Amino acid sequence: MPLCETNVKNDYHIKERPYSAYHSWLRFDLEEIIFLPKNELISTKRCKHIDFIFKWINKVIIIGFNTYYSVEEVQIPLDQIIGIKLTNKNFLEISLRPNFSKHFYHRNVEINGKIVSTLINNDPTGGRMKDTTTLVLIPCRKVHNKTLTFINIGIQKFHLDKFSKTSQKNEISNPIYEQDESNSVNDNDMIHITFQLLTHARALLVPSTISLADLFLKIQYRFMIIIESFEYKNVFGDFITVECEEDWNIAKIDHDVIDKMRIIIRISPR
Repeated sequence: MPLCETNVKNDYHIKERPYSAYHSWLRFDLEEIIFLPKNELISTKRCKHIDFIFKWINKVIIIGFNTYYSVEEVQIPLDQIIGIKLTNKNFLEISLRPNFSKHFYHRNVEINGKIVSTLINNDPTGGRMKDTTTLVLIPCRKVHNKTLTFINIGIQKFHLDKFSKTSQKNEISNPIYEQDESNSVNDNDMIHITFQLLTHARALLVPSTISLADLFLKIQYRFMIIIESFEYKNVFGDFITVECEEDWNIAKIDHDVIDKMRIIIRISPR
């Protein structure tokens, strides 16, 4: 399968640079936060009152509420995120695990410039984090699209790396994956696929480590069709086009936690 194409020049350098030792975090100012599904809102009329920080080295995202001499923070580990989407309005939509883990901190800047951080019990959002499934982050107008794109790529990269390591471990410890849907393979290590054709739907059970190329061959051979286009339904309900192995890995990541590897795909046969 071909590599994903991009309109950004030198894409591989751009992807790697923000997450090196010299660029261990990214930050931008927020204008509003929407907490779904309750549709509650926190907003500010001035930038620098609320900020979002993505710390690649620490594997955490932070929402900070700033006053003159202190900051109250909500910290969420990256492994609590099950989906991220950069919308055409430049909003970041972050989908979270049910009952996701989070920590609250209060940071003071002392007279000598030393920063003292203390774990606290009170939610700086006034309880809005409870039962939240999705955070919609609306940046201040001055925030550059590239900053949001880097964060979007970075969180996806974290999950892609994590999934890749898990897949490699499974391939070594479970060589039976090379066989076709054996009854001896643990059901938790399989993907339950429902794929929609123009007139009907079919189901397929495949190993979680299956490549996109092998999946294409399996579908085409079993159902005697030639695939023209291939899309999957993400955690937000949108159908996303799959064009390469990286796209397919992201599709599996999207559903690994929330749907226990049950994926809906849409196929247009040639």
